[in-house]
Amino acid sequence: MAPEYLNRGQISAKSDVYSFGIVLLEMINGKRNNSFEGEGIAAFAWKIWTEGRPEVIIDPLLVENPNNEIIKLIQTGLLCVQENATKRPTMSTVIVGLAVRTSPFLYLRLLFSQVAIPNLKRVQCQLAMYSQS
Repeated sequence: MAPEYLNRGQISAKSDVYSFGIVLLEMINGKRNNSFEGEGIAAFAWKIWTEGRPEVIIDPLLVENPNNEIIKLIQTGLLCVQENATKRPTMSTVIVGLAVRTSPFLYLRLLFSQVAIPNLKRVQCQLAMYSQS
């Protein structure tokens, strides 16, 4: 459950984004959120990611060597499970980002840019600009 719900009983669209991130990390890792002693999958994945070992997050049955698509999924999951709900992307941004085939770095630029997601043409235009640079 999202930290803001556990701590204050608050629920919002960003709580759903958090839950999506948990499910995404569970799918990549092959283990349930409650399979980690003393910490959930979010804390585990953040710790391993900051140590620079993304291959440890990935279920070995899924893929032997991390590729750009798997890395992008891990990054998406981590962005969705940030403690501060205001720092999480909107679900619209996540969907657009996952639908676009691009490198993880370009995808992160899309997520962190101040883009009006309801205006999909603007998102595609900005992404095209990032891809060309």
